[in-house]
Amino acid sequence: EEPYSIAMVLAEVMGDELENFFVSVYGTDIDSKSINTAKAGEYNIEKAKNIPEKYIKKYFVYNDKLLISPKIKSLCRFKFLDLFKDNPLLKNDIVFCRNVVIYFANEQRDKLFNKIYSSLNNNGYLIIGKSEVLTGEISEKFKIIESRERVYSKIPVWMR
Repeated sequence: EEPYSIAMVLAEVMGDELENFFVSVYGTDIDSKSINTAKAGEYNIEKAKNIPEKYIKKYFVYNDKLLISPKIKSLCRFKFLDLFKDNPLLKNDIVFCRNVVIYFANEQRDKLFNKIYSSLNNNGYLIIGKSEVLTGEISEKFKIIESRERVYSKIPVWMR
């Protein structure tokens, strides 16, 4: 659901200008079943009850279920990814890693954040969960943009 939500926000904010940019929103998971469910882009009516009506009309198609509109679906890609075994996607402008690292030991968390750092474009953004925080050596590689929302910007190597 998150990749579709991000794509909807981008479409809403950028409007027709979105077509002038190369945009791909990737959703990754270690569970193949979750990936296949996400690719389908289907919401049952009950699950969609918290989505404002104007977004449902604009970004969904109704056919016994709510289906993500082709416009939004075309912006999203889904991929199996083991955060520790696989290389991350490269050249990202933004990485959302919300409420993932709370389950990891410090060593695993540091390894993951270093991978994410390497995957980001210079001045790219990392957004983590509100209960998460960057600590230690990795915190020196990011600048806090919005502390309450846990938004960080990558500091390029040559600027540190």
